[in-house]
Amino acid sequence: MSLLSVLALIAICIWVGRGSLIHLCREGVPTERNLRWIVFLTAGLVVLHLTMTTLDTMGVPWSPLTIGIPLGIIALLGWSTSTKAQGVSPLLPNPSSRLGWGDLLGFGGVAAMAVAGARFWSTNPDFVYHWGVKGHRFFLARGFDYDFLIQPWNRLAHPDYPFLLPEIFAATSFLRGGFDESAMLLWSPVFWGLGLVAGRQALVRAGASFTATQGFLAIGSLGIAAFGIGHPLSGGPDLMIAAALLLGAVALLQPVGKVDSSGLSWEEGATGRDLLITLAACLAAISKVEGLILAVLLLSAHGLRERLWQPTKALPDSVRQEAVPQQRWTIGRWGIGRWPLGRWILLALPLALCTLPWLVQCFRHDLFGRPNGGPFNPANAALIFPAIWQTLRNPHWHGLALASLAVAPFLLLQRHLRWLVGVCLVQLLFYIYVYFTDLQAAHIHVLTSFARILCHLVPALVLAASLASDRWVRRNGLSD
Repeated sequence: MSLLSVLALIAICIWVGRGSLIHLCREGVPTERNLRWIVFLTAGLVVLHLTMTTLDTMGVPWSPLTIGIPLGIIALLGWSTSTKAQGVSPLLPNPSSRLGWGDLLGFGGVAAMAVAGARFWSTNPDFVYHWGVKGHRFFLARGFDYDFLIQPWNRLAHPDYPFLLPEIFAATSFLRGGFDESAMLLWSPVFWGLGLVAGRQALVRAGASFTATQGFLAIGSLGIAAFGIGHPLSGGPDLMIAAALLLGAVALLQPVGKVDSSGLSWEEGATGRDLLITLAACLAAISKVEGLILAVLLLSAHGLRERLWQPTKALPDSVRQEAVPQQRWTIGRWGIGRWPLGRWILLALPLALCTLPWLVQCFRHDLFGRPNGGPFNPANAALIFPAIWQTLRNPHWHGLALASLAVAPFLLLQRHLRWLVGVCLVQLLFYIYVYFTDLQAAHIHVLTSFARILCHLVPALVLAASLASDRWVRRNGLSD
């Protein structure tokens, strides 16, 4: 029953995500089967968050009926409308449909995490006193329990963190008929599976070889599984942030101004990249506070990358005068403008809708409380960097984190990887900056958190390294 409740919510979110995107996007929905279902699932999770937040704001208690009615309407509207009528790209054969040894190992890693989570072998301590408690309380209160969150004993449990994961736990509990810890712990491998599929499609769209794609799946999945079981991750949102970054990588690695491997034209490709990066930013922002920084970085990198590319120079003469002036950015059936203003609105609006209600409630109920950090303190360097070095040698990472960070500066020199790796490194600098503002024992903060938050970035760096090594092999004529 635990597994069935999780699978049921996944199916509902895919159903709802499809319905919402059919009406909000006239074009740009991915044509690849694997990526399409991942996009639908992510959109469905975002809609679930918006629905539960709206109900709570309106004072409507959560229940299977109050949550199910709006979600059902959205889903039915989408499924009652043909994709062709709405201008959504038809479903094409997946260019990466050929399965291989990496897919098998990738599935094995996700399955191992699921078994370890369901048997409570890899339960994250944060689930016990933070994420799981919030989800249980919200389920019992039929909404956000601010009276519970503002209690003094919850200050160390981060009452100010975004609520997507507790909302997922509460929704799963409604389907399960009660709060079942084993069901909640299954969501971590679901998020990691989402990230793996997104990373696979990022490599396919970037033109990576079969071997490089399979290598990423094997190394990434087994590496994260080994770390997530040895250094317990089940029940926390960290793999959700990793998945969001890998979903954003699909857009940041896709060639700009060219027909990609999916057969997308410039217009379809541009709209599709906007959709992917927006969903990735929303998923990151409503997962954890660190994800909000990542969301801003993803949107900024994507906007700058698209803006710096000059379509009037890159497009063929036969297309230049025709495609670019006709490019419009729409919400549903209403065009709201041309590049750049209309596009910036569409990029920023979903993120604002997801985060502003949470920020308002945090200030209203004083959930931020007394800050844990202070001004930047350079003296903390003597404590921070030895602790970081010790953390990078964490045996649960088996050298993967250290290797990923060691090659990151070299990956930054690769033009096609610059935006993705740049986002990873700036996010890493943000984490290190927070340690420098620690008012108490900075080295303890590093030793207890840095190994875990590295899993936000390591999968994306492994993906970038896979693509870089593949292109080096091809450039030197070493491929088959």
